Amino acid sequence: MKSANESSTNANYDDFAARRSGVSGDDEIQLPEFTSLLPVKLHPDSEELVPASDHWTRTYLRSCARTDAELETLIEAGLARLTCYMLPNAPRGAVQATCDLWQQVVLLDDAMSDRGWLGASIHAAQNAVGRIMTALTGWGSPDAATDAVRDAASRLRPYLPAERWERFAAEYADLLDGFLIEVATRNRDGLEDFEAYMKRRRITVGAKWVIVLAELMSGAELDPCVPSHPQVLQLRDVALDHLWLANDLFSFLKEQVRGEYISAIPLLQRCEGQRPQQAVTWLLDQVADQERKFFDLRRTILSGELAEHAGLSAYLDNVAHIMSGTLHWSWTTSRYHVPGRPDPRGAGWRPKPAPADAVDPPRRKT
Repeated sequence: MKSANESSTNANYDDFAARRSGVSGDDEIQLPEFTSLLPVKLHPDSEELVPASDHWTRTYLRSCARTDAELETLIEAGLARLTCYMLPNAPRGAVQATCDLWQQVVLLDDAMSDRGWLGASIHAAQNAVGRIMTALTGWGSPDAATDAVRDAASRLRPYLPAERWERFAAEYADLLDGFLIEVATRNRDGLEDFEAYMKRRRITVGAKWVIVLAELMSGAELDPCVPSHPQVLQLRDVALDHLWLANDLFSFLKEQVRGEYISAIPLLQRCEGQRPQQAVTWLLDQVADQERKFFDLRRTILSGELAEHAGLSAYLDNVAHIMSGTLHWSWTTSRYHVPGRPDPRGAGWRPKPAPADAVDPPRRKT
């Protein structure tokens, strides 16, 4: 028997879904101009890395896509260029492998999000996840669907010492667990608590594995004790919040068309009665707040007990590039454009990032 609270939650959910079955003027959103304080930098070899990754994607991921057109849509989204923005200071070979792995991750995300594909069944999703982790870790022989993971991971692994590889593999598994959470809860979640949603999104945003790669840098090797320090873990959570907030902001219309209701804007509508444009403004304010928190924490860490550790400043800058790369890419990628709907980013909207060398701005620009 359902509790009164559960019945109320489901009634709210049904009412929300019914209202969202059509598109009204109240559903239209516009992203206002936004000035990010984060540094933006592109990997110097991006002009070679991007086409090489696109070629790899056509070679290795064709068996995972349903059509050639679907694969070309994935490539047109510019995921390899996104990686070059996120990891501008990493060794070229590591970035090339990560470009490839990122394309595989997003294709998998699409499959997990589609109720007619892997998203149709938690059993199918679990089977895929098990095979992918087996391929990533190099145990047994890959199949046609997982050979891409084996290839990319085998090229990335030499750049990661044993301890770092173990953390990378664990965080990649965390990404896959996030996919399973979303498949299992997509149809009837009943989530009404934004704080609980925030905690979940730090997992389902699936970015911890990329943050491990922020430890790859030119020059001094990062001291192994740095990533596990409590203040650095707190900074990592700020970065994760920045990433999922930006993702929920830009992917809203795409997910709306797919009937996705477990996302920040629908949740703010359902729980707090906000209109979509109100929620957009709130999310942008939160993105800006995470940037302020990041720089505050960065100053604290650089002046604290970790200050003398090798590679610290470069590592923190690399985390900033992961945040800024995603935000910068989100304003331009075709992935978030919905055919037949006005693009809320507008024809000329772009972020106005701080200069690439401005890694410690004093305050938010308005």
